[in-house]
Amino acid sequence: TWIAAPHVTEESTRKKERNESKWRREYLCEFASAAEECIYPAEAVDPCVRKGAVEFGPWVGCRYVAWADTGFSRNSCALVIGTVIEEDGHRKAVIAVAREWRPRPGAPLDPASILRQWAVLVRPFLVPVIVVDQYHFESLTALCAEMRLPITLVLDRPTVVERLERHENVLAKFLSKEVLLPDHAQLRADILAVRRHLGQIRLPATSDGRHSDFAPPAVGLLASVAGATSRAIVEDRRRENRREILRIVNGDVSPAEFAQAEREQAAIDEERMRNARQA
Repeated sequence: TWIAAPHVTEESTRKKERNESKWRREYLCEFASAAEECIYPAEAVDPCVRKGAVEFGPWVGCRYVAWADTGFSRNSCALVIGTVIEEDGHRKAVIAVAREWRPRPGAPLDPASILRQWAVLVRPFLVPVIVVDQYHFESLTALCAEMRLPITLVLDRPTVVERLERHENVLAKFLSKEVLLPDHAQLRADILAVRRHLGQIRLPATSDGRHSDFAPPAVGLLASVAGATSRAIVEDRRRENRREILRIVNGDVSPAEFAQAEREQAAIDEERMRNARQA
């Protein structure tokens, strides 16, 4: 790159892209390696683990999101809950809770029981939506409605390219120490097990039937949590508008006072959105 564009230096490109494999593809124009490689090295992940911390939160003032990987007969079923926090002047994507349910040989998990436990787990974090993969999505959605659970399932179905980009973006967060993980051995092991081969993500199978089941929801959550924060800001503002309109109808506040408050809140929301986009 710096040969074709002399104003660009190798040092500046390395500052922009700390992922060595991606840097070599993007700036040295090397083809992707045909050899299978680990995406998340331990030296990138381990500094982001808070030793001794089993779970975090719920913290007041944080908006949480939840992602899950479904499996009932052989694979495990995994759920993670996370948010964004300010720590030491930096914004960090946090996995606050990581839970797993493993089926026993000849004894598959009960989907209805799993959904009830999900609803109980996310309730203290005020999470109404859980993002899940495509497996059993329709049947689980119908089961939620049938049991009248206070959760909504949303489908996550990225393309091959989107999945790779998601993992590389999360690796950049790890390298920049913009991630905070609990001291959870299986969560760490599943993230370290993720492999890349010819531009595709591979989750190796283990003898116990698992496929790094924590990795897909954990990476999905860490990649999306800034966007989720932005959407939460918008939704918060809509609810506040509805409350203010009701106050006008009841005569508690004048239209002029509402307009002034609207302008002040818009400035605050713009700053919050700017910070969320930079996360």
